[in-house]
Order: sequence, then C-alpha cells, then structure tokens
Amino acid sequence: MITPLNNQDFEKILKENHQPVLADFWAPWCRPCQMMMPIIDQIAQEYADRIKTIKIDIGEHEDLAEKFDVLSIPTFITFIAGQEDQRLIGQQTPEAIKTMIESALKKAHG
Repeated sequence: MITPLNNQDFEKILKENHQPVLADFWAPWCRPCQMMMPIIDQIAQEYADRIKTIKIDIGEHEDLAEKFDVLSIPTFITFIAGQEDQRLIGQQTPEAIKTMIESALKKAHG
C-alpha cells in the first residue's frame, strides 16, 4: 500500500512509524518517475507488512524536497526511526530498490 502524501504531516509519519519508510520523491511530468511507478507499486505490495511506502510529489511539496536536498527525481530515500538511512537517485532496477529496503530492514531490526 502506497500512501500519497497529501495533507498528511510527513514528520508525523516518520516519527510514528515503527517500520522503515521508503519515500519516493517524484513529479507527474517526470518520465523516469512514471517508468518507476509500477516497480514501486509492486515493491510496496511485496513489502507491505514490513515497510511504509510514501509518494511525495515535489511540485506539491517543494518544502520537503528542499529539506531533504532532493535535486533530481526520482529520488528514493529510506528512513529508519525518522532518520535518513540511504538514498538512490534516478531510474533504478527493482533489485536496487529491494537491496536498499532489505538493508534498512536489517538495520531497523538489529
């Protein structure tokens, strides 16, 4: 399940979530972002019980893009206990995203 970030408070999601969070910074006009969508959807379903996946439209949430120094999209960031863990920039393979998630899960669960 992917949570689009609408009027939700991103900080609140990071702090209240006990699972790692995968944030997908994207924009509707970004072709690589569009190409990543089905991959992220599939991964979000596959890891639904272990991570929270959030999509952040940088056009609607410029403040968050700026806060996390997102200069290129798509940018994928994992967060553990509210802190940035890893980031991947640009179009990625499903394996690269899964490797980042698996690493976050290992760190989160000791």
